[in-house]
Amino acid sequence: MLLIKQSKLVIAVLTVLCISAKTHANNTSGVTGPIVKPNDQSYQFRTAYTPSDNGEREQLVVRMNVQKSVSDDVRLRVVGQVRDTTGSFEFDSISADLLWQFQHKEDGIWDSAVRFDLKARKAHRSEGFSFKWTNRWSFAPEWSLTQVLSFSRDIGGDNPASGTYLESRTGLAYKSSKNLTFSLDSFNQLGKIGDFGSANQESHQIGPSMSGKIEGFSYSVSYLAGVSSAAKDNVFRLFIGKSF
Repeated sequence: MLLIKQSKLVIAVLTVLCISAKTHANNTSGVTGPIVKPNDQSYQFRTAYTPSDNGEREQLVVRMNVQKSVSDDVRLRVVGQVRDTTGSFEFDSISADLLWQFQHKEDGIWDSAVRFDLKARKAHRSEGFSFKWTNRWSFAPEWSLTQVLSFSRDIGGDNPASGTYLESRTGLAYKSSKNLTFSLDSFNQLGKIGDFGSANQESHQIGPSMSGKIEGFSYSVSYLAGVSSAAKDNVFRLFIGKSF
């Protein structure tokens, strides 16, 4: 019976991964997990590269995260990002977020948390606020499913967008050994609530990742493929982290 339930869940996840939907042109985001690690104090370097495609120049985005757990349930983080769009790097955004884990699986399978984000962007681009609800189900020792729903709004700038925008992220992960995990992830935005567009008007991306640890450093290597007309065809990503 448990095997049947797990099989149905895997099929459902793959369906969500294939149909959900809009991410940024060069995506440095992860599938946000709900687990707060006590005494966590770490940084992470992220980079995402998009080759030139259909007349558009190549693009490189670089991001740095610094985070610290202030309790067993709360983690604070600051994120800075720059991008290369004209042959030289320029400031893109800076943000701060708070992750609060209110559900611990203990003897069950479910962890859950909420995250609050504030973001300031370059020049005339609007500031933003987002609320994320992230859940993880560890339904087998090797398998886990993470699902994130994000609600975001512009809150300033010269021309803020109206309304609330809905985003979905999904990750299905298999842990093959203590330090090696394979995952299939999707990053999606459904658009403005009450005014969703067609699938091809949005940016759908999906792809595999491999993560682990080497000599005290954590790493993740991943690839995202565009599966809609509005998405970049190829994005290559590398994340490297270290506790301090």
